[in-house]
Amino acid sequence: MPAKLSGLPPDLAAARTRINKWRSSGRTRRPIPEDVWEMAVELVPAHGVYRVSRALRLRYDKLKTQVKTRRSARRPRPRAKPAFVQVAAPTPAVPGQHIEWMVELTDKNGHHMTIRSSAAVDVARLVATFCAGERGAT
Repeated sequence: MPAKLSGLPPDLAAARTRINKWRSSGRTRRPIPEDVWEMAVELVPAHGVYRVSRALRLRYDKLKTQVKTRRSARRPRPRAKPAFVQVAAPTPAVPGQHIEWMVELTDKNGHHMTIRSSAAVDVARLVATFCAGERGAT
């Protein structure tokens, strides 16, 4: 049965041609090479597991396992949670003078918050709320 490549996106068609060439190049019942799995896994974010498995004639469950395995291997190790840092506020040189302070926070998703004030604020609660992701809608 000839492979229908005309209805496939170019990247899937190229991958199918490559895997068909590998399949026709030798003996049967051999494991799929790692580079072929890698090629298939790289197509999944753009096309989905089902479509890639159908286009390349791979078993859906095997491809899904490969995607999970390879993504977890690529995932960077989680960073250590930030430790609590206590900063002592300087006392004003002149009685009655206000000291302005600033706190900058960045969470793991890249959200950034800067707080500037001269008033007493529960900074620990503010930081905990920010880190917990309890920010209002933007």
